Amino acid sequence: MSRPLLVLGLDGLDPVLLEGFLAEESLPSLAPLVAAGARELEPGDERWSGLAWEQFTAGRPESTRRRSSTVGFDPTTYAVGQPTSRTLPFTAELDVPVVAFDVPYFDLVMGRARGLGAWGAHDPGVARHAVPRELVDEVAQRFGPYPAPQWIYGFTWPDAEATRRMGEDLARAVDVRAEVALWMLGQRLPGWQLGLVVIGELHGAVEALWHGADPAHPLAGHESASAAREALRVIVRAMDRLVGRLIEAFPGADIVAFMPHGMGVNHADVAAMLLLPELLLRHETGERAYEPPPEGLPGESAPWPEGMDWSATVLRHFRAPSASRRGLRRRRVPDTRDGRGQELMWMPAARYRGAWARMRAFALPSFYDSRVRLNVVGREAHGRVRPREASAVLDDLERLLAETRDPTTGQAVDVRIERAPVDQLLTRHPDDADLVVSWPRRVHALEHPRHGLIGPAPWRRTGGHTGGTGRLAVLAGDVNDLPERLGAPDTVSAWALRRVVAAERGVARAFGG
Repeated sequence: MSRPLLVLGLDGLDPVLLEGFLAEESLPSLAPLVAAGARELEPGDERWSGLAWEQFTAGRPESTRRRSSTVGFDPTTYAVGQPTSRTLPFTAELDVPVVAFDVPYFDLVMGRARGLGAWGAHDPGVARHAVPRELVDEVAQRFGPYPAPQWIYGFTWPDAEATRRMGEDLARAVDVRAEVALWMLGQRLPGWQLGLVVIGELHGAVEALWHGADPAHPLAGHESASAAREALRVIVRAMDRLVGRLIEAFPGADIVAFMPHGMGVNHADVAAMLLLPELLLRHETGERAYEPPPEGLPGESAPWPEGMDWSATVLRHFRAPSASRRGLRRRRVPDTRDGRGQELMWMPAARYRGAWARMRAFALPSFYDSRVRLNVVGREAHGRVRPREASAVLDDLERLLAETRDPTTGQAVDVRIERAPVDQLLTRHPDDADLVVSWPRRVHALEHPRHGLIGPAPWRRTGGHTGGTGRLAVLAGDVNDLPERLGAPDTVSAWALRRVVAAERGVARAFGG
């Protein structure tokens, strides 16, 4: 029997952040991830779509993907949500026993794998489930509930004490994750040949606490920044402990670990979740939904209302636009996996939905770049743009953005615009955008000569998916020439088991060669 292979996914672990911590202290289990010989991994556009883990699960390069966003849109009802993944995992075609623990976007039943999904993952992409089913209750009885659910999508930067608690609680969650993984792989589900374990605690932490990692961050001088850096440090230490325990527990296994991509400053949250949706509403209808008070909202220097987060703070000054007379609110919404509210209603962008049927173009809810959808006759239920008019409407939107200023600098707002081909308008996937607007710099307010001042709004997440490449390294076993044999993969999934599993485990037929 061949040696088992254990693949560890270190979600959110930025290579530059790790290098900084390694310069300050010993992290022996994680050090190989930045050592010479570790492979760089570039997930391509999937980092911006939020679907890097779905790409990994599929085991296919991004060019074969079927959707481009974690947010689903129904053109017949104008409903939005986060549907669960329907991707067939690559393991479905492998003739080896597989155990998977908390792999995002991985359906265990479809993947013919045993294990537990959506236990404490950041953006799990699936509902909590297990194979065998009783494993959900067994884990809960043995180890208790997931220790830090409130911090998976935590918002803490205004509060140094909450920032400290976030780090401590997520580090404890990593330690419990180690116990579950050791029990599952070593006792409850033995006999595996391929093990997949993903550690997701750092993903949410980096997005919430990046101002503690980057001395050039605009919030690096905030009182919570030192607490944020220490919080990241304690979580990384816990990850190092987890990796070391797995290496020690399975000396007969080959072990590789990877981080999908780097992280960095968040430029897009405020613009994508609030400012552009408001600009389009004003441009299309003349209405206003978001109007903060003249004195402004809490921000870097002003105190925050106790116990209030970004969404609650912003939505206090948000009046939903008048709904269409066509009864959209009565329609059923897509199935959603987002526990913070049906239809993503915590996000201001989703609250413009009632007006979309009256608009030529609208901004879909987005966690990354802004995604603008045209309201097309023959595609959307109440389309207003005929296909032959699409290019002219897109031209108008580009002029709108060119006329918009950043009131902080007085200069034209810095945006990058990508149009989808208009000749594919009627066949475009419902989740796809007709216009993608990227925000390479921080924007917390917009100003337009006709539509007035929009904002400001305070920081939400301080970190995002703006870093460099990820890394892959062999941590244990007899596959130390693996990086050389991999060639030059351009996606996480290109190595993901097409080369590693297929070549090493004799199941190349699963990938056609």
